[in-house]
Amino acid sequence: MTPHDDISHAHIDRQMRDRQKRLRAIMDREKLSLKTVSLQSGVSYSSLRGYFPTTKETLFEVDPPEPVLMPVTVLVRLFGVIPDEWLSILTEPEGRVFAKSEEEDCAIRELESAQRQIAAALARVRKNAGVE
Repeated sequence: MTPHDDISHAHIDRQMRDRQKRLRAIMDREKLSLKTVSLQSGVSYSSLRGYFPTTKETLFEVDPPEPVLMPVTVLVRLFGVIPDEWLSILTEPEGRVFAKSEEEDCAIRELESAQRQIAAALARVRKNAGVE
């Protein structure tokens, strides 16, 4: 039995919709517009309005629209556009956070360094052999 066995799909759906609303509230507070997110992520503006429908106009509606559950494919496109700390709201109760992997950057830097060392060594060999 896993820790999530007793949680219904409906409960998870409700949590995710609430988290999307909180994320939208932060985006509004920090002045990150859906149009900007759309332009930078490639996710259509109309789709973003479905995932983050809360606007100043709907805050006082009796029955404001509920967010459409955002698929993981959209979430991936939002990385680098919406700050990781904000996106981590989507995983709050589970204690998870999104963060850029330093491991990948480190591996790339190591490969670039090795490439420079090889190029320098080849240049020395060519110079010593009289080949330019």
